Amino acid sequence: MTGDMQPSSDPMSTHITLPNGATAGIDPYNLGRFVQAQRPLMESVLTELDAGEKRTDWMDVVCPQIRGTASGVAVDHYVLSGLDEAKAYLEHPLLGCRLRTVMDAMLAATQAIGGRPERPIEAALGEEDAKQLRACATLFKHADGAHGVFALVIRRHFGGDDPDTVSRLASSDG
Repeated sequence: MTGDMQPSSDPMSTHITLPNGATAGIDPYNLGRFVQAQRPLMESVLTELDAGEKRTDWMDVVCPQIRGTASGVAVDHYVLSGLDEAKAYLEHPLLGCRLRTVMDAMLAATQAIGGRPERPIEAALGEEDAKQLRACATLFKHADGAHGVFALVIRRHFGGDDPDTVSRLASSDG
């Protein structure tokens, strides 16, 4: 993906480096960590979902959750602090678009297409990644409103929000 904004070479920086090398904006949540980690993954993520089967490890980086609903060293780096950070993620010029595209692909991954029968999301992702999808979709549904793609993913695949995520959102300050 050429033309992507680049995080500053300083991992503690709150600035984003534009393709022309100029520094712009402030990134108080260090969302650049997602931009950088997703860059080599997005094509294969969409290819896997188009085929209806997740085969590689990308869920933590592409479908973030709120802190406290997931665990692990790598996961801890890619969790969000709360609703304000989730809103900033959705407003980011690349990340919001990428996440909505992945959610659309998640919906399509379970549909009957080209001789493939309709099936549950767990068949496309596996049990653990399906749980992570539910947590991610719940977080971003609350950040984006009840009528978007995140709400549709929850309705179609899970029948309701992830209770752990809802609990974390209720106890977080933003």
